[in-house]
Amino acid sequence: MHKLLIRVTCIFSLVLFAHQANAQFITTTDNENNSFSGAPDGDMDVTVNLKTNGIDFSINTTGMPSEQLQLAINAYNVNVDDNINVLMNGSNIGKLNGQSRKWVISMLDVPLNLWVNGVNKIELVESGGNDAYIKVDWGQLIVDGGRKDVARLNSFELDKFNSYTEGFLNIKKWRLYNNLDISVTEGSFSTQIQLIERNVLWGETFEDVSYGSITSSEVKTMTLDYLNNNLSKNYQCRAILVNNATQEIVDWDEFTFHHKYLEGPDSFLLKFENSIKVPTQE
Repeated sequence: MHKLLIRVTCIFSLVLFAHQANAQFITTTDNENNSFSGAPDGDMDVTVNLKTNGIDFSINTTGMPSEQLQLAINAYNVNVDDNINVLMNGSNIGKLNGQSRKWVISMLDVPLNLWVNGVNKIELVESGGNDAYIKVDWGQLIVDGGRKDVARLNSFELDKFNSYTEGFLNIKKWRLYNNLDISVTEGSFSTQIQLIERNVLWGETFEDVSYGSITSSEVKTMTLDYLNNNLSKNYQCRAILVNNATQEIVDWDEFTFHHKYLEGPDSFLLKFENSIKVPTQE
């Protein structure tokens, strides 16, 4: 009797928590309040000061991931000095990245054990005690890489770079020329590329973001700029492809590089996901 009961229970669990492969679940309108009672309090799509009021919403899901899970949030006016923690189902999974007066998509890796088959609670909390006036457009959970049926980012690579001076102080800056090889089956899409400084001591610092649009397959060149006073630092470049009709992220890619003292991006330390191209200095 006990063996039969255990077997039936296992079968029931497998049916109830079936894997949900390559799926996306998105929330574009506020659907929660700070106590998560299910009544929206109107803190999405409007500017909110996180010092006095957190932003809370839920993402309803089915099934469960089997390999990877990402949470993406599109937010406006996240400043470099803001310290905004992102919580999923009560656990801190990282911080929002962004730039003043710009829309930036933050993508955070989520441990699979935080997934809830049903209502997943998302909270944005300013933990530094500072004013943080931001606006959130949407949040989405991407399961096992998401859907790539209408478009795909085949490769994302650094093609070349140069340095230049800016302003009467002749501040030295660097410009990266990045190639995005994109295949489109149908629809129109937005592209966003980001540059983030990564430091083992003080974490991530958002440097720049660039936007584009695409309606057919092409290799698109987009630039990113950053200030570096000839210091050796590590950076991450990320490209994100968004379906304009659904706001779903259909694909993304990233690479890291080391900025070498006095020289710029170090071709020997570049790490590409989909390419081994060595950039040239313009």
